[in-house]
Amino acid sequence: MTALPLVSVGSPHATRTVTDRLEVLQTLIGAPDFDPLFRPDVINVPPDHLAYGWMCRVPDCGRSKATAKEFCSLHDDEWLAWQKNGGHMGEFLQAAKPLSSVRWLVAPPCRLCPDLPAKGQEGMCYMHTERWIGYRKLRRGKGEEVDFETWLATQRPFTAFGKCQVVACPSVADRPLGLCRQHHYRYLNVGKSGGADLPPGWTPRHLERGERPTITYADKAAFRE
Repeated sequence: MTALPLVSVGSPHATRTVTDRLEVLQTLIGAPDFDPLFRPDVINVPPDHLAYGWMCRVPDCGRSKATAKEFCSLHDDEWLAWQKNGGHMGEFLQAAKPLSSVRWLVAPPCRLCPDLPAKGQEGMCYMHTERWIGYRKLRRGKGEEVDFETWLATQRPFTAFGKCQVVACPSVADRPLGLCRQHHYRYLNVGKSGGADLPPGWTPRHLERGERPTITYADKAAFRE
């Protein structure tokens, strides 16, 4: 057997090898039998995928599978009891009652802002939820009655913030920093690397006037990383 010579990274042969491998990889990905699920840069697995589905197998159940199970935790307990009594899977799937999700798997649009995801039970985005909480607290502190629908009629939609800045995240940003809810909380938990912040005195009223905040950074490169 003849050993293949090693090619240094800086040589022209190394560049050609990388290019050839990339072309082969692109050809394989473009083949008809390659699952289109894995072609995008960000892979979003649908809940009912044949091999990688993550929803409970009970028809119309809104809950996700328990770890290493075929059903959500409650339906898995029911299935184990059913199986213990000699029942079969087909009969169980017909008899089991679907359960509603305890939280949103995909947040619906805000009632006011069609391009922002809803956050709370009122069905509003983060910005409007915070405004409603502040308004309600202020009025109740003065002993005044508050009516949600009346307040809602006075509000205007906010401009969307675009896609979450985290490259691998398919979610929509719902904060002025350009992060989705989950990555915003994660950013705070790790100590706000790079010190990204809103301008002093900035409030949602600036958005109502069409003014987008200019984000300031202690170290922008650290934030981007």
